[in-house]
Amino acid sequence: MNTPKLKIWLPLLIALSMILGMAIGYKLKKDTTTNTFLKNTSPSSLNEITRIIQKNYVDDIDINYVRNKAVSSFLKELDPYSAYLTPMEAQVFSEEMQGTFKGIGIDYEKIDDTINIFSMTSKGPAEIAGMKVGDHLIKLNGMDVTYTNQPGFDFRKTLREQIRKSNELSFTVSRNHKILEIPVIATIVPLPSIEVAYKIDTSIALIKLSKFSETSYKEFMQHTETLAAKGMQSLIIDLRGNTGGIMEQAYQIASEFFPANRLIFSTSDKAGKKDYKSLRDGIHKNLPLAVLVDEATASSAEIFAAVMQDYARAPIIGRQTYGKALVQNLFRLSDGGAVRISVARYFTPLGRNIQKQFGNVNDSSQQKKEFVNKAGQKLYSHDAIRPDRFVAFDTLHFPEQVRNFYVNGSLNQFVYKYYIANAENLHRYTSPHDFCKRFQTSDNDWKNIELYALNKGYDISSLAPVARQELLDMFKAFLGRQLWRNEGYFIISNYTNATVKAAVAELKK
Repeated sequence: MNTPKLKIWLPLLIALSMILGMAIGYKLKKDTTTNTFLKNTSPSSLNEITRIIQKNYVDDIDINYVRNKAVSSFLKELDPYSAYLTPMEAQVFSEEMQGTFKGIGIDYEKIDDTINIFSMTSKGPAEIAGMKVGDHLIKLNGMDVTYTNQPGFDFRKTLREQIRKSNELSFTVSRNHKILEIPVIATIVPLPSIEVAYKIDTSIALIKLSKFSETSYKEFMQHTETLAAKGMQSLIIDLRGNTGGIMEQAYQIASEFFPANRLIFSTSDKAGKKDYKSLRDGIHKNLPLAVLVDEATASSAEIFAAVMQDYARAPIIGRQTYGKALVQNLFRLSDGGAVRISVARYFTPLGRNIQKQFGNVNDSSQQKKEFVNKAGQKLYSHDAIRPDRFVAFDTLHFPEQVRNFYVNGSLNQFVYKYYIANAENLHRYTSPHDFCKRFQTSDNDWKNIELYALNKGYDISSLAPVARQELLDMFKAFLGRQLWRNEGYFIISNYTNATVKAAVAELKK
């Protein structure tokens, strides 16, 4: 996909990402539009004030920016999740939910004021056109796309604008000190919601579901069919970092793990209550299952985890989830933007409202209530999803200097440069599993990481042994992503992951 940074789940980034970027309990409703909201012809006080300001204010201002800020402030008064989306934000959100986007299929990052291609979609437009990992992008359709002397330049925005104008693009790239002209045809590129699906051992499989989009159920059933053919006897579903998405997709996937006529969840809106029950016996109703969650697991992903917990269908492993029990619709605006509005609440099969408290916490409707599940376990409302088996985030493994080295992208940049310098040797590994078993970091690798970090302002020379090993494991996993994209990253990082190990232990009891 076209993203300015390669991203993976990280608990310490949640505060930034949850409100701005998460796909929240989205109820699929196509072509929901409004033709009056934000239009100057509407006889509203907002538009009257807008016209007065535009005509009389002492300085020149961007009136659309001011109006959008006013709308955003208004929506924030409703709840933490209702929001105004700019036209670009609305487009990105819709693409995430559709599971496809029009683009060229590259992951990139800015290094030293230049866009570098980090990876490409296999058989995507960029790869077909002849672009290579390591290419430096200099021009797009004749326009300078470096950040040199261009304060405020946004490559992502520029690329999207050019694709909207025409599918035919022309890139000027620098490769091995040579300048090349590469024409690329933008096409529809898939955005899979499943990052990886593989067998951990001879009987246990793992599926990493990053969001619930329009294609999630289809993807899930295809992957489970393939894994079953390979001998899958139990399954781990990894919902860590899954901030939600389309509610109906979570419902369909969850239904496959229950017999017919089982309540999966219910919603309550202005029209009343609606129950969502399984319509038939699920294909995987007898498949042993474990579910992984963390503080970024939200909304539709929490619906999935909650039904498993209420019926004691699967152990929930990891850390307490985000706690969002509101369903939202996306309403399109005439300017291309959108408003995301909470339209319903959802409840677990036991009747739990797992929404964490916000606003007036003394409100009686937000007080915790006790429930008991099929296994006699006490569960509570307004408390998100508390895992059955808690796996703590160990700050000893991830101290501040390591966190900062990772968060600002410096580790990612080091890995990219290491890959470019050692690509021939690295491509001798046949698979992520082969890489895990045979690739060994050297003392020289550590010295180079340490020096690179120091040059970026991070002294990691005195790390505790466990923190040093954590950083080396991250280095190895990031290399896996350079070689096999996200599949490589997750397979390699899961080898040493405590939450995955806990799930395997549960399934082997």
